[in-house]
Amino acid sequence: MGLGGSEGKASVLSDRPDDIAAAQATLTIDRRRVQPPPDAATPDALGTDAARTAMARRFRRRAGWLKLEAFLCAGAIAAVIAGGAVLLRESPSLALSELAILRGPVLERHAALAADEAAIRRDKETIVKARQTIVARAALKATLNQHRIGTLDSDTTITSIWFTSLARGWAVGSNGTVLTTTDTGATWRKRPSGTLEDLFSVRFADDQRGWAVGDKGTILMTTDGGATWEARDSKVTAPLTSVSFTDMTHVWAVGGAGTSLASTDGGVTWRQVETGVTHALSSVHFASHTHGWAVGLGGIILSTVDGGLAWRKRDSGVTTTLANVHFLDHSRGWVVGAGGTILATLDGGATWWKRDGGVVNFLTEIRFAGPRRGFAVGREGTVLATRDGGATWRKRDGVTTSDIYAAHFAGPDHFWMAGDRGVILGPDDDGTAWRARDSGVANGLAAVSFAGFQRGAAVGDAGTIMITADAGATWNKAASGTRADLRGVAFPTPGRGWAVGANGTILATGDGGGTWRAQPGGTVSGLNGVAFVDAMVGWIAGDGGTILATADGGAIWRKQDSFVQDDIRGLYFLDASQGWAAGSRGSILATTDGGVSWRGRDSGVHVDLYAVWFTDASLGWAAGASGTILTTADGGMTWRRRESGVLSDLHGIWFADSRRGWAIGLNGTLLVTVNGGITWQSRDAGGSSPFLGLSPAGPTRLWATGGDGTILSVVAPDLRPIAAAENIADLTTALRDAGIAGEVIGQKLAEFAAAAADLTERAARAGRERSALRSESPGSAAAIAGFLNDPVVLTSFNRLGIGFFGLLTVLSLASVLRRALRMSVHDTACADALALSGGAPGGLMPELIRALSPPGRQGREKRSGNLS
Repeated sequence: MGLGGSEGKASVLSDRPDDIAAAQATLTIDRRRVQPPPDAATPDALGTDAARTAMARRFRRRAGWLKLEAFLCAGAIAAVIAGGAVLLRESPSLALSELAILRGPVLERHAALAADEAAIRRDKETIVKARQTIVARAALKATLNQHRIGTLDSDTTITSIWFTSLARGWAVGSNGTVLTTTDTGATWRKRPSGTLEDLFSVRFADDQRGWAVGDKGTILMTTDGGATWEARDSKVTAPLTSVSFTDMTHVWAVGGAGTSLASTDGGVTWRQVETGVTHALSSVHFASHTHGWAVGLGGIILSTVDGGLAWRKRDSGVTTTLANVHFLDHSRGWVVGAGGTILATLDGGATWWKRDGGVVNFLTEIRFAGPRRGFAVGREGTVLATRDGGATWRKRDGVTTSDIYAAHFAGPDHFWMAGDRGVILGPDDDGTAWRARDSGVANGLAAVSFAGFQRGAAVGDAGTIMITADAGATWNKAASGTRADLRGVAFPTPGRGWAVGANGTILATGDGGGTWRAQPGGTVSGLNGVAFVDAMVGWIAGDGGTILATADGGAIWRKQDSFVQDDIRGLYFLDASQGWAAGSRGSILATTDGGVSWRGRDSGVHVDLYAVWFTDASLGWAAGASGTILTTADGGMTWRRRESGVLSDLHGIWFADSRRGWAIGLNGTLLVTVNGGITWQSRDAGGSSPFLGLSPAGPTRLWATGGDGTILSVVAPDLRPIAAAENIADLTTALRDAGIAGEVIGQKLAEFAAAAADLTERAARAGRERSALRSESPGSAAAIAGFLNDPVVLTSFNRLGIGFFGLLTVLSLASVLRRALRMSVHDTACADALALSGGAPGGLMPELIRALSPPGRQGREKRSGNLS
């Protein structure tokens, strides 16, 4: 439709008479809103197109400014809202700042007190966090005491010991035994010697090159620190009892029938030297390439000044057997032997003086660390000490009861002794006392069990049973009556216990392990585990799905049907009804009726499982090959695999509670968790011997057994006093009682101390300050003033004021925004009416404006006049 002429516009309006009439009846035009700009033409002057166009442009320009005004108002509203939110949030600190400025010193004290109280609250939070960290770290702290309990063969004896430094040493003994240590004797490792002949003496020129001599002319040489040994041809068959050296190339050895050998190429080849005697020589010592001495049976003492090419007999003044000789230099030397004999010389052996040691026991070796301090050792644990060059000697009692055959100074204060039954004694403190160091020559131990804290038993290869009654401090071998390998042991009470093993072996004791008797089990299958809930009710698990049960202390064992053919390795019973078993190919069995019926559970793995443990009817764990650890929270119905961080087979698992647990395995693996097995941390167990058995001994101690007779005791701290400590003194005491040094916890303990040391004093001081502020103005007026000056009250008033101001501002800006928007729309309508009317005279233009304007407030008002 065209709108170019007045006739077209009239026809358009005539087509909408009803609309215009309705608009005239319902809409009201505000004169002020539709009033044209001051410079606008009157309706009568709108007859030309140019005038109409100019007028419409002015209306649209005005509408544009009004829209800009609306946008600015909207931005102002948003800014007021955001600023109000910030002010409301920051109002406490603003209020305190305003109070400090307006109210003076009193309010400054209020502000300072409030800040101090806030700092006290923060320090309390620091204490809580520090305590939590300390408890978590303490849970990981466990004292590891690894030793080997000495399940030696009856004829194993250490005959010689030698150190090249405080850390590195060697020992030799019967049956070709060679031991090495690299950790100051804390642990000893057995090395293959390549011979079964008894070895009597060992010496090392440095950390790599050494020699050992023994029975039937045996000479061994090593160039790799004792890891491997090579036999050398001595060309004699007499036993060689002693070896000495002065450097890498000059080595000597002596032995039976007056035998003397010398080497000038580091022990590769040897030549025999005539000594002129036929008595056995027991010891040789060279102080230099030329000067040397040898002693033996019948009081014989020989000396040489040409490197052993010729030997000269010296008068010892005794006829008793002389066992050992030691010289500090060309002049000063000592000799010991049978009947407590001690001889000394100051002229290179030309003359000898007898010294009184106060004993009659056979003395086997003598050593001096300098011209004054020395030790002599011998049979029945004899240890003599001197601090005046051997003029007087004092006996040291209580060291050991074993015969001592070897002694050596590894340093001025590090004196070592070794002897019968594999005993090795290392220095303690300043060397005036000694403690046993286990030699490591032992059978493998596969399982351990404790009845309480004191009494326990460990079992292993070749029917080995070891018993302790003093919390593992000492172990004694018990006669098992079998050579079968034992794989499981259980002591439900201190007196009664059972051990099981290969070929269906079942052993029982009623006297705490002193004596053992066999019980018939009706099977020849290998038995791997045993569990008892009291002295009468127990179960045994073994190969081929074997499960045996007894209700009468093992008098009768009855077979239970497991419905599997897998080898069952792990067995655990929570009580007489609830039990679990784990075995090969990931098999897990459960019973709720004491084994009358067993049901298989899906473990989700197919590797061999060796151990299972539950803390209650729901929460349990299993461990197995390749570092496998499984957890369950529904009594074993479903299992979830956890990452252990190792690939070694795990043979034992135990939990002290729902969060703290340990797992052990091959290659010396020891794992610990403090979050219920979700994550595990590896601990250094001090060796690589495999761990095979695991048993708790009370709530804070764990025992593990393994290869080479290894027994590891893990002493975990009792966390309850640590968690309950409320101040630094209590926490320090709790840590000390748990055997944890403060430096173990590290910085968190320092944080705890810093936060807790003055917390009580600061809190008391803050309380006194607040009381003083409240009591400075007595009476009701003071109460009102105190109330009005209270920072909390003032802060609340400040919040209300800020909120009320923000509300008024938002309402005002919203009103301006609404008016601007409506005026913008109305001016746009005016511009459109001008364009449509073509400057129509009379009342036609207002009707057009009303028709084009949107409904609003003007539609609800009564029109009171016409536009001019």
